Amino acid sequence: MRLYINSGKHASRKIDQRISEIEQNVSSPDVVFTEDSVRSPTLREYVSTFALAPLLVGTMILWGKVVLPAVQLAFEKDKKIEKHLEMEYGADIVPTDAPALELIQNESKLWSMSNWISLGLIWFIVLYTGILNEYLLIFTILFGFGVSLFLAFLAGNQYARNRHIAERIRSHSEKYDEAVLVTGGEHQQGITELLHSSDAVDVENSSQSNQQ
Repeated sequence: MRLYINSGKHASRKIDQRISEIEQNVSSPDVVFTEDSVRSPTLREYVSTFALAPLLVGTMILWGKVVLPAVQLAFEKDKKIEKHLEMEYGADIVPTDAPALELIQNESKLWSMSNWISLGLIWFIVLYTGILNEYLLIFTILFGFGVSLFLAFLAGNQYARNRHIAERIRSHSEKYDEAVLVTGGEHQQGITELLHSSDAVDVENSSQSNQQ
């Protein structure tokens, strides 16, 4: 299977340029691999993981449902690329990313400890500074700690996510001839390296030449 990786920002004013780059390099893609999770979490998974790491999970939900959509209002999303290739060429859409809550559960001790230590520090700060009734300030502190945990989570699971994406692509290599992976720019090098030894997948662009 021939694979072209189109990497860049998930929200940008250069989405049409990325579409043009794909069409210049791939004649007729029959599958688009996306950075979406391979499955949606169940309510039970949300509840159990929230109990384990409330600050991290709460921040992830707030970031994904409120903050990121608000920021992206001024930009086009890379979902437009996926939809264009699906409509124009009849390409299948195949999600590849590891479920985030599953990654937290896999390192349950680490994320539970870091969450509850963070909450303990926040409680100490609130009591020590006497801001118990300053709800906006308390929320800001909670969100700040939560974002720090979220960034640590993303950095710590970069390789695991790249490996999951690469394995997912490799498992579909016999079904398709021409493929496009639409992903964030930080994933291209790692995924390319993981697929380098595979005889079933030929990565056309190994360098990060299209991060828009």
